[in-house]
Amino acid sequence: MNSKNHKTSVGRPATKTINPTVCISFVTVIGLALGTTANGGNTVPNSGTALFSDISIVAVSPNPDGPVSSINSAYIDPNSAFQPQIPSSVFTSSAFGNPQNDTLNVSLNEANVGDPGGNGNTYANQNLWFFSNNGGTSAYNFGVNDYFNASFTMTLTGGISGLDMEGGFFFNNPNTDLGWGGNLQILAVGQGGNAGVIFQGGGPSFFLFGPNGTYTVGTPITLGLNYVVDPSDGMNAFQYSVNGAYADTGTGPGDTFYDITPVNNPFGAGDTLGGYFQIQTSDVPEPSSLALLGTGILTLLPRFLRGRRI
Repeated sequence: MNSKNHKTSVGRPATKTINPTVCISFVTVIGLALGTTANGGNTVPNSGTALFSDISIVAVSPNPDGPVSSINSAYIDPNSAFQPQIPSSVFTSSAFGNPQNDTLNVSLNEANVGDPGGNGNTYANQNLWFFSNNGGTSAYNFGVNDYFNASFTMTLTGGISGLDMEGGFFFNNPNTDLGWGGNLQILAVGQGGNAGVIFQGGGPSFFLFGPNGTYTVGTPITLGLNYVVDPSDGMNAFQYSVNGAYADTGTGPGDTFYDITPVNNPFGAGDTLGGYFQIQTSDVPEPSSLALLGTGILTLLPRFLRGRRI
């Protein structure tokens, strides 16, 4: 061996190189931690069901014989209402019975809610059903004198821990002509950051129900929505209930009437009432996965980057 070259080799610091196979393995581990595949989709698409049973709606005073008595079925919107339907997701539904005798049942089912892929939807599918008075051909349009008591028992099943899954009442007021605008909801959250929480939002109030309203996936829960006249002041009002317990306005002992202002402002075109089911795409990384990536997985980085001497 040439002595000059030998001396140079001995005096030179050893060089570390990164094994390309190890690099690929590290990237693979990160992908597994996030639950993603090579194309960015989640390995387990989300799926779930909202079952609405014993659905009831009856006309009440001061118009107990009004048009609400003609409601006889449910209309199911075939499209996702929140955003365009997530590609490859599968929505199925069923409805049968009559809400005038508490026999109406509606099932909203979502499967393969994974990689959004396009259509502008990167969050969730939202499915809606509405009361109908024509055998389910279209949604019934509520008027200012359509006073009612409505209720149903809802059960949410499926979902993925940490991802949004919710359902409940949905009163659609697109023309904002009730004096407060937007949609009114009484909803239960089955998965996600607010799992177990039930609240009423929109309309003249926001109310977070107490422990009596805590929801657990797979458990039937009864939600109620009444449109009536407040006996204390004669104004039109909503009442909200969960498992028979009414939301208290906090304005007086036992006051459960959330007044609508102004009293004679009529409902407008498109005002409809029914239920909804929303389920989040599993393409969105869960916060727990991101935390895992930032702590436990990163502790493996030095081991993956440990090279070999040559």
